[in-house]
Formats: sequence, C-alpha cells, structure tokens
Amino acid sequence: MLDPNDNDKPMTPREASEYLARAGFPLQESTLCKLRCVGGGPKYLKYGSRVRYRPSFLDNWTQSRTRELAHTSEAA
Repeated sequence: MLDPNDNDKPMTPREASEYLARAGFPLQESTLCKLRCVGGGPKYLKYGSRVRYRPSFLDNWTQSRTRELAHTSEAA
C-alpha cells in the first residue's frame, strides 16, 4: 500500500505538466496526451479512465531525453 506521505504520489496530467514546467521541461497537458497515444512519452498509470504520472516516471523520462552534446551534429 502507498504511504500517504510518499513523495512519489501519482499526479494528474495537469499536475504532471506543471511539474515538468517547474523542472525546465514545459509540456502542455495536451502534449502529454498525444505522447500517450503515439508513444515516446513518460510512463504512466491507468486507473479505469484516469491517467496518473509518478514524479519518478517524469524524472526518469526527462533524464533519458537530456543530451550532453556540444552541438546537434554530435552523435548521441
């Protein structure tokens, strides 16, 4: 069972969008929705028709999208 004081509490798509914006990765809630449909977005939880994101899922996704390159022509 989840601890109510857990820092990895699931968030709504709106809260996830705000969380990402505070972390420097501004994405609209609609973009998260699109990424759920086409793929390539952060992992999420599905409770019936409700979608939730854990902060750890968002952190892992943003970390995987971060590139430490001097310029765009360098290989990833």
